[in-house]
Amino acid sequence: MIQILAILSSVPLALATTWGAAALWFRLPWSGILRPLSVISWSVMALGLLILGLRGVWQANVVQLLMLAGLLIWWLRLAPAHDRPWSDDVKHLATGEVEGNWLTLHHVRDFDWHTRDDAEVRWQTRSYDLDRLDSVDMIVSSWGRPGVA
Repeated sequence: MIQILAILSSVPLALATTWGAAALWFRLPWSGILRPLSVISWSVMALGLLILGLRGVWQANVVQLLMLAGLLIWWLRLAPAHDRPWSDDVKHLATGEVEGNWLTLHHVRDFDWHTRDDAEVRWQTRSYDLDRLDSVDMIVSSWGRPGVA
């Protein structure tokens, strides 16, 4: 019975450990050899603890849960960043501010597209009097595939 519980508990631990390795690989800020070494160290420790847990050493599961809890706390504290090399048409996020009855939108895309891949890049700041606003039109991009939108 204990062996069955050990096997059943190892499946979610193995899945969480795999997620942890991917999280470290994609979100650690280090370059060079440090990132792969961190992921390999994480994976070797987790695999060793998983094997010990399968052999009935319940303390190994506790240590692995603590490792995963620490990783989850780190993951939840990560802030989204927009500092990537985005293409021109998605380089800026639209922002807005309301002052009294006026809405000002910054980074409104107003490109003049010549071809599918070539455009005159223009970003605008627009202001709107909310007292005169009757309706708002929303345009949804399908990103080129019907299943995405």
